[in-house]
Amino acid sequence: LARTMATHALANASAFGFAPARANAGHTYGTPRAFKRPGLNHTPARRGPISRARESNDFSEPTVSTSSSCASESVSGDATPKKSYQGPPRVVVLGGGFGGLYTALKLDTLDGWKDGLVPKVTLIDKASTFVFKPMLYELVNETMKDWEVCPEFTDLLEPTNVRFRNARVVDVRPDNPVMLGTKKHADGSGKGGGVVVLDDGGEVEYDYLVIGLGSVVGDGGRVPGAKEHAVPLNSLDDARTLAGALRDMEMKRIQVNGKGTSGTNKYVPKVAIVGGGYAGCELAGVVAERLGSKTKIAEVHLFAGSRFGIMPGAPNGQRESVEKRLAGLGVSTIAGARATAVRADEMNAVNDIDSAKVPTVEPSTKCVLAWKSSAGEEHLSSYDLVCWTVGAQIECPASWPFLRDERTNKITADNALRAAG
Repeated sequence: LARTMATHALANASAFGFAPARANAGHTYGTPRAFKRPGLNHTPARRGPISRARESNDFSEPTVSTSSSCASESVSGDATPKKSYQGPPRVVVLGGGFGGLYTALKLDTLDGWKDGLVPKVTLIDKASTFVFKPMLYELVNETMKDWEVCPEFTDLLEPTNVRFRNARVVDVRPDNPVMLGTKKHADGSGKGGGVVVLDDGGEVEYDYLVIGLGSVVGDGGRVPGAKEHAVPLNSLDDARTLAGALRDMEMKRIQVNGKGTSGTNKYVPKVAIVGGGYAGCELAGVVAERLGSKTKIAEVHLFAGSRFGIMPGAPNGQRESVEKRLAGLGVSTIAGARATAVRADEMNAVNDIDSAKVPTVEPSTKCVLAWKSSAGEEHLSSYDLVCWTVGAQIECPASWPFLRDERTNKITADNALRAAG
């Protein structure tokens, strides 16, 4: 199941034009343990010393660019008047997912661009590591190491001249914003560069800006308590949290039940997966496989919002195949069920186990899931862990000066992926 779902995710990436195969023809992703550094199968000609502001995620949406002429200072942090910048075009790439990383690597290989000058590329990401999202499930199951799935950006970019800033972008300020349909330069660019403002107080000026922030699984903002108590799977930290919770359940099961798996178990780990899409099905399979729900020593419940069950938009045959696989792993699918709230488990210390006689490890992720069945019946269920895999949240804040699609909140762009605003 893990390999099937990872392949599907990579196929989706291909549709956006930045699948690994397009980064480098010699690049190999077939075997997870043979993870190679994206786009670094060759060593580009050195063009001076590597400078990074600080040493130390899917899939991204298609990258969107805003372009301009070279007309601003390289890096700004004071209020002194700017001098006219004369030098190679400065390209700032926001987001180090597949789209952002491969864009930065490709630009770094160019021998000449504007007036024969090699672009000066800076990659900015809030995380210090690249996240190979299709393989995050392997970290949840603890079958791979962190560095195999989430290598450091500084390690990936070391053979290149791409500069890396580990910071969160709080604002984008174009010098002379332009809108679609307004007058531009002959080369199609706008009338000025701009400044990217970072949460560490720094500012990075650009002549060309690439926005590759993409989207992540929603934080459940519309469902009370989901953001605080449910756990998504977007990042390395999320994978560590999930793996740690599962490890605690395994430890508690041994402490309470012993090493046997007979029918007299006093403690049975319970995990809820909210969302019956590809991500939810994959995560349910991984959790069930690890905890052993097939042998009834754990319970994994998959809440699928569609009355048709899991993966309602999947091609014929694919959904049936996944349903069969999940059933074989002992996953219970609840079709048409919707989460209405996630609450702290106030009965965390109260159970049918005499805690005075049997000291146990308690998963810190214990919570209560409120949900409504397809028949409209309301339920409250206690779980050791609630995983959240529904919804998509755009990473580009609405305050940034770009026009948005009213329905999706994505940046509006022309046919060349040039952003409006």
